[in-house]
Amino acid sequence: MQKRTGFLTEARFGKDIMIERKHLRRLKWLAIGVLRRTARRLRKLPGFLRHTLAIRLFKRDSLKLYSRKQFDEEAAGYDKGSGYAMVREDYPDILAELKKERYSALLDCGCGTGAVLQLLLKEFPDRSYTGIDLSGQMIAAARRQLPETVTLLTGDCEHLPFPESSFDAVLCSHSFHHYPHPQRFFDSVFRVLKPGGRLILRDNTGSLPYLLYQNWWMIPYINWKHHSGDVKFYSRREVRHFLEKAGFSVICLEERPVHKLHAAARKPLKAR
Repeated sequence: MQKRTGFLTEARFGKDIMIERKHLRRLKWLAIGVLRRTARRLRKLPGFLRHTLAIRLFKRDSLKLYSRKQFDEEAAGYDKGSGYAMVREDYPDILAELKKERYSALLDCGCGTGAVLQLLLKEFPDRSYTGIDLSGQMIAAARRQLPETVTLLTGDCEHLPFPESSFDAVLCSHSFHHYPHPQRFFDSVFRVLKPGGRLILRDNTGSLPYLLYQNWWMIPYINWKHHSGDVKFYSRREVRHFLEKAGFSVICLEERPVHKLHAAARKPLKAR
């Protein structure tokens, strides 16, 4: 880079490119003007949308704190509310998927109060079960309802604290939309699954208008108003991308009534 009075000169490809300093100042003030106009427009957005943008851009992990606090407070009455009813609605599809292939060790990610584990114990009492949840109070409630043979621990589903190839089935029912970094969850599940093992995922999904309404109106409003830890509902295309990037082979990926995502994926027997 050579400097001359009033100019910056850079030699490229045998040619001199000269940028006058006054033009650099104009570019600087143009950029400042764009930032100021953007800030003014953002201030006109509803408070809950500004809150959502700030969190999604800069503080995604704070949503885990919201989730933990929310479910710690709801744990005592969770089985009497809508959360438990939603689990019961999902159970027939989960059971049907599990019955397709025998499993010996199952992990329930976001197990809550252990509702699904209780139902599975009645159906397959000879299997090994483990549950993990971010909320310590949810795990405490699950301990009161499940036998000591079930392993329960408080932990982060994006960083599963288990050795490689620990389970031949992993279940996640209506917990996935609370995870700020979804790819980390799929990568972690892939690691703890045995070769040939399956992930069964249940959550919400829908058409583009439905997802836009939920992700940019309902979820931001609920998070802003109640400090809930919901992050996002994903399309089937997004979920397929997460699964394949982690290394899974997709068995099925469907939208079932009403706005329910049902996915099953397998860890290949041999690494790709």
